[in-house]
Amino acid sequence: MITRFITALIVGPLWVALLYFGTYPLIWGAMTIIGAICIHEYFSMVLRGSSRKFILFATACCTLPLLCLYTPAPATLNVGMIIGGISLFTMLLYGAKLSPAPFELSLRFIFGLFYCSFLLGHIILIAAIDQGPHWLLALTLITTCSDSGAYFIGKSMGRHKLCPHISPGKTIEGFIGGIICGSIGGVLVTMLLFPEINLVKIALIATFLSVIGVGGDLSESIIKRGTNTKDSGHILPGHGGCLDRIDSLLFCGPVFYYILYFNLL
Repeated sequence: MITRFITALIVGPLWVALLYFGTYPLIWGAMTIIGAICIHEYFSMVLRGSSRKFILFATACCTLPLLCLYTPAPATLNVGMIIGGISLFTMLLYGAKLSPAPFELSLRFIFGLFYCSFLLGHIILIAAIDQGPHWLLALTLITTCSDSGAYFIGKSMGRHKLCPHISPGKTIEGFIGGIICGSIGGVLVTMLLFPEINLVKIALIATFLSVIGVGGDLSESIIKRGTNTKDSGHILPGHGGCLDRIDSLLFCGPVFYYILYFNLL
C-alpha cells in the first residue's frame, strides 16, 4: 500500500503538469511512449513463449497508428491502423508457421491493434481539440477517482462479488463507490477548469464514464485471466504495468472524445 501511494505521489503530479502546461507535441510524444509500453505489455501477455523479436515487431506494428497522430486527425489514426494492420498481417504469414493455431494468433493481433492502438489513439486526439489537454486532465481525474474509490471502498466495505468469474476481487459495493467518486471528481475538476459547464450535465457524463471505465478494467482482467497473468508489467511499483493503470481510460477515451467532438457538453 505504501509503495502504491509513493508511486502515485510521483507519477500523479508529473501527469498533471504535462497536461496542464504541455503542448500537443509533448503530450503526443509522452502518450506514444506510454502507448508503446502498453502494447508491449499486451503482446508479452498474449504471445508468451514467443521470441523477443516477434513480440517487439508486433509492438512496433501496433505503435504505428500512434506515431501517425503527430498530425492530429481521426483520418491519420485510420491510416495508421491500416498500415499497422497490413504489417501485422505480413508478420502473421511468418508467425503462422510457428503457431499451431494461426487463427487464434490473428485474433490476438487484431484485438491488440484495436485495444491498444485505436482506443488509445482517441485519448491522444482529445489533446488536439480546443482546450484538449485540460479536458484530458478532467477525464484522467474522473477515471482516477472512480478507480481509487472502487478500490478503497471495495477493500473496506465490499461483500458482494461483481464478476467473480472474471475478477474475483471486484465487488458491487466497490462498483457503486467508484461511480460516486468518479461523479464527484468530475464535478470538482469541472468547477476548477471549466466553470461555464453545467454541473448536472458533467455529473451525468462522469457517471456514465465511470461505468464505461469498469468495462475497460474488466476487459484487461479477461486478458490477464486468460493468460494467467497477475499484472501486465512491473514498471509502476505497487500498480503493476502501464496497461494496468490506464485500462479504464482506454474505454473512456473514445467515448469522451466523441462527446467533445459533437459538442454534447
